[in-house]
Amino acid sequence: MAKILKQASKNNLNVAIIMDGNGRWALSNSLNISKGHQKGVQVVKDIVQESVQQKISSLTLYAFSSENWSRPKAEIEAIKKLVLDAIEEQVPELIEQKVKLTFFGRHDDFGKKISKKISKFQSWHFSIIFDYTLLQWVQGFQALILVTIKGF
Repeated sequence: MAKILKQASKNNLNVAIIMDGNGRWALSNSLNISKGHQKGVQVVKDIVQESVQQKISSLTLYAFSSENWSRPKAEIEAIKKLVLDAIEEQVPELIEQKVKLTFFGRHDDFGKKISKKISKFQSWHFSIIFDYTLLQWVQGFQALILVTIKGF
């Protein structure tokens, strides 16, 4: 991972990660799916810290696709709680590290608590995209560059 990030830093690239497979990881390790999502939050924290250390110019996380709304309600509520907790616990540290944080997508569907927290930090720049579809993304942009980091 560090080697990939060093290369990206040298080339001033945006690193984009589609967060996928947390549930499959949990099940393959005999854990419930919510444990996989919790692990995903920790992995994101590690990636952000490494990206800051490596002076990556831009990091984008595709965190919750439109298709994820078809998951069981209890799983969606658990994900919402993880998002809220992560914003409350990790954003102050990101601000200290001078990370600019920006939220994209239709985050209003995540509830008033999350939308209010997002609005508070909207001027920062660490991109997290909610409720996206790849087709919408491609239609809105001329080019798509994805860096897939295996193992996360």
